[in-house]
Amino acid sequence: MKMNTENTNCFIYETEELLIELLGGVRIEGLDRMRVTMKVSVVNRKHPQYTNELADLAIRHNLDLYNDTQVEKFVRRVAEKLEVGSIALTKAIAEITSELEVYILTQLSKQEQKPVKQLTEQEREEAFLLRIVLHPQDVLRIVS
Repeated sequence: MKMNTENTNCFIYETEELLIELLGGVRIEGLDRMRVTMKVSVVNRKHPQYTNELADLAIRHNLDLYNDTQVEKFVRRVAEKLEVGSIALTKAIAEITSELEVYILTQLSKQEQKPVKQLTEQEREEAFLLRIVLHPQDVLRIVS
């Protein structure tokens, strides 16, 4: 499965049975932690003997995908409440984590590639004059 990252405030990952949304997207600050708010709901029941009322139920939880204990507890809780298999959910979360790592690294490299604009002499003079007009007290400190 491929994660939909078009909306940076709500990433969507869908399996045959589950719809997993990452509410608020993900922070692009590095790979030391990966805190997300995850919303999991059932979109397609594999086994008809399970309760149909659970199809409208969604579980929301904030967790760090790099914290194994949090992920295990979340998987158990969701599997129990939504009556879905924990193996499929664990696999989906592992795939989401991998895709998010690639996404974050891509975004970080894009940020690094942004060129720094070099000002011309005229632009520097205009900026200095604008600073004099807007903040004359700063210019007095520089001159004295």
